[in-house]
Amino acid sequence: MEKDKKEEKTEEQPVEQPQSILHNKTYKFIIGFVIAIALLIFVISAILLAVRIIPDTFALIASTFQSITSKDATNSTPADHSFSVSNSFVDSGDSTTFSWKEVNTNGKYSINLLCSNKDGVSIEYQDNFLACGEPIIFNQGETSAEITLVSAEKRYLDIPVVLEFESPTGKIETVDEIRVTISNSNPEGGSILGTELISEETTTTPTTINPAPAPFKDLSVRVIQAGEVVNGSIYNSSSFRADSVIGIQFEVRNNGNTATGVWSFQAILPVSDVGQRVFNSGLQNSIYPGSSVIYTLTFAGIRGGNNIALISIDPQNLVRESSESNNQAQAVFSVSGGSSNYNSGDKADFDIDLIGYGRMSGSNFIETRNLDVNDELAIRFKITNVGGKTTERWKFEVNVDEPSGSDDLDYTSARFAELDPGESREITISFDNLGEDGDYDFDIVVDPDRDTSEESRSNNTIRFDVDIDR
Repeated sequence: MEKDKKEEKTEEQPVEQPQSILHNKTYKFIIGFVIAIALLIFVISAILLAVRIIPDTFALIASTFQSITSKDATNSTPADHSFSVSNSFVDSGDSTTFSWKEVNTNGKYSINLLCSNKDGVSIEYQDNFLACGEPIIFNQGETSAEITLVSAEKRYLDIPVVLEFESPTGKIETVDEIRVTISNSNPEGGSILGTELISEETTTTPTTINPAPAPFKDLSVRVIQAGEVVNGSIYNSSSFRADSVIGIQFEVRNNGNTATGVWSFQAILPVSDVGQRVFNSGLQNSIYPGSSVIYTLTFAGIRGGNNIALISIDPQNLVRESSESNNQAQAVFSVSGGSSNYNSGDKADFDIDLIGYGRMSGSNFIETRNLDVNDELAIRFKITNVGGKTTERWKFEVNVDEPSGSDDLDYTSARFAELDPGESREITISFDNLGEDGDYDFDIVVDPDRDTSEESRSNNTIRFDVDIDR
């Protein structure tokens, strides 16, 4: 019994914790929970505060940027200039018109063609030739420009064209840019329309040309050989039978430093058939600087006696050249023996051609269409005897229909010496008494008194009009 009691005493009994300790643990837990809640509230409040502050900061930055942008905008060139071109794809030698809207009048606009001199480009504006990259500066109120473009080197050439604006302070800004393409057919050879063509060859061996202050064109012609055609070849001779086939081989060269553009030639042939004496080639392809074209022209039915074949390059003056003195060449023929095609009834025949008109600068003739009442109007023309007989002494007469109906410009020349078959005379007349602007209609008649008996008088008159500005 006592033993059992002892054993009962040795069993472990739960230890009761004091009441004060339990109270302390509960208190600490509550305190920790409160602190955690407080920290959570603090973090949430901080986030909400940051959300309110950050947009204000972004707004401040954006406001500053907007202020800077507005400041730049007040100093820049206004937009919407509507820069355009009438034809963005032009053939070499043709003109195109650039237009723009004048938004800002406090400064000057300019156009700049960003080509390279090695591209062989010729730029012409108002009778002035410009280099690549040379700006064309315009006055206030000018909002268009007609520009002629010639490309001598490439089949197709793209040129960026920029519209620029210069402020009164000298600051230049690019306003807009467009692109123009120049097309050049780059022909391999020339061609002749009309008479029989035995052979034709083209040389394209450009020579080195020293740089010139401005582009220029200069066509020249020379006879290579002339004579009878035998088995397709020309044998140089000046005397042969009347029933021979005659050939003239001649070279046309561009001595200038820019492509010529289209041109033509005329041949006056010593044949019995009056209707076949004047041969006009039609338009020929442009010739590159330093290059040449060789033509072989053949004909038959040469008339008897001593004869001259005359070849004139660019008789219509389609090409503005630095020199016109090398535009003619001739070959002399003499027919003897055999049957003669010479018609003893052949007559002389005057033929008049307009070379061009413009103004005089001192003693120099300047071809131009921009004429005003203060200019000395100049007209250049050529008179040729395309007949088979020598003319009589002759004169010419100028009749002008003036805007006011007056006859102040009417004129009759003194008499000139006779013209032999194939011989021609080039004449320049000028007028310094243009009294008013307007349209002047000219009639120039050779041999108005009919002193020479002619094959035809249908080619004795040229008619054209000249517009004079104030």
